[in-house]
Amino acid sequence: MDFGKLLSRTNQILLSNKFLFVLGFLAALGGGASFNYSSGNSSGGSAEDFSGMSEFWSEYAPLIIIGVILIMLLGIAFWLLSLVGQGGLIDSVNRIENGETVSLGSGFQAGMGHLLGLVGLQITMYLPLWVPAFLMGLLGAMMAFFAIDGGEDVVAGLGIVMACSAIFFLCLGLPFLFVVTILYPFAQRGVVIGKMGIVEAIRHSWAVVRDNISDVILLVLLYGIITVIYGILTFILLLPFGLIMLAMVVVPVMASGDMGFFTVVLGIIGLITLGFFGAVINSLWVTYRSTATTLAYNEFMGRVPLSEKDPFAPKMV
Repeated sequence: MDFGKLLSRTNQILLSNKFLFVLGFLAALGGGASFNYSSGNSSGGSAEDFSGMSEFWSEYAPLIIIGVILIMLLGIAFWLLSLVGQGGLIDSVNRIENGETVSLGSGFQAGMGHLLGLVGLQITMYLPLWVPAFLMGLLGAMMAFFAIDGGEDVVAGLGIVMACSAIFFLCLGLPFLFVVTILYPFAQRGVVIGKMGIVEAIRHSWAVVRDNISDVILLVLLYGIITVIYGILTFILLLPFGLIMLAMVVVPVMASGDMGFFTVVLGIIGLITLGFFGAVINSLWVTYRSTATTLAYNEFMGRVPLSEKDPFAPKMV
């Protein structure tokens, strides 16, 4: 593969079809959240601590539940919009390469048309990672509960189980995540461009990577280098906003020891603003990478052996 030609063609497409960056912004909305659980124990005040926790929960439970539900719904909405953007971006670039006229509306419509397939694909490919992550989170929540309730022995047992689960995840989960990360983009294009089912798209992605392994490795290394450089530039660009937020919110709170309503509102606005600028900057790389991957995929499809029945399926050995 001529990587210089690949990057040059990517630049040409994006400069001539700037609406792709809008789809790229939607594609960049998908993200994960991390939950940090902390546990503690006490020798004399566990009952009082648990009582205080019960009183707090009875007073604020409705607000907490509503807040959690809203956050979950917002996360699901962003996830679905992200898949719509990814599907629309893939379909639009492929149609542009085929000489068709594409618009933002047609790209978004195409993404909506492939939404169910992309949802099923992502759930299927990442489910082996989501299950242990959920179990570790559940164990963490149980540890926090038993710590409040004074069950130190139970906490110790759960801690051992959680540590073993973490080791298991690091040994098997990370290599699996690496493989899935390489296969997933090609499986997406099997669903969107090849109109394949989920299982067929996964088999297809494995065949594409297998038959073009050297170019795929070089492409992954190229993306890795660009990601590091882009990450450094993003940090430099966002650093002034972070320092302004630090000066306006964190420093006054540390100085006075009190967090008033105005400070909380200002902090929320600052976080939203910082997150928006971060998403815009990230979307530029997401758009560029997706476009280049679609072009690389189309070139791979031109050289892998094709079956007569399914022109999108590489021959399986």
